[in-house]
Amino acid sequence: LGETPSIRKRLTQEERDEQSKFYLSRPCGDPEAEYTLYYWPSLAGRGEWVRLMFVEGGVDWYDIALDPKKKSFEEVLMWIKGEQDKELNPVFAPPIIRRKSDNFVLAETAAICQYLGRKFGLCPKTDELEFRAAEIAQSALDFVAQGRLSFHVGPNKTESYFTQTEACKPHIEEFRKTRMPRFLQHFERVIAHNQEKYPGTDFVVGENVSFADVVLWQVLV
Repeated sequence: LGETPSIRKRLTQEERDEQSKFYLSRPCGDPEAEYTLYYWPSLAGRGEWVRLMFVEGGVDWYDIALDPKKKSFEEVLMWIKGEQDKELNPVFAPPIIRRKSDNFVLAETAAICQYLGRKFGLCPKTDELEFRAAEIAQSALDFVAQGRLSFHVGPNKTESYFTQTEACKPHIEEFRKTRMPRFLQHFERVIAHNQEKYPGTDFVVGENVSFADVVLWQVLV
């Protein structure tokens, strides 16, 4: 991974608007697809990990956030408020997937990625390696969660970074100097360890690509 990179330049509001336009221009998929993804509109966020799992697995899905005909924000709020169809199990927050054939519902990024990994052949071959992959994926998502808190230091953790830029600066710098190197060095050790056990491979766990590779890749790019 090389030297610890600096925090990338924050986008202006105009740049964010352009990014949102590009994000929303992507196809939403077929509403009759077996899987539906519920996530916030105009925000890639943690929904992007789930999308990558579908892409890597070669499986079509319906993305409500990208469908201009849907009030996706309101639909996500229904889940959060517990106002969804009462036959469906409750969830805490998006991303959420729903399987059309039996109305199976699952939330939490790490759980979804591991579940889809099993379904799409993106899971290590043994239980031990699968749970090792789950450990690494969770560490990668912890990295994101801790980094995010550096950009939201006020009492309201959902408040825009642009309303607290000055207050965030020392927290961002502290994260860059302390927590970020520790996480990146850990990921380097993980990859090096797997390469020693399985020479000639570039994967995180075992000899084949898994959901852990997908999760870590999205974190690092």
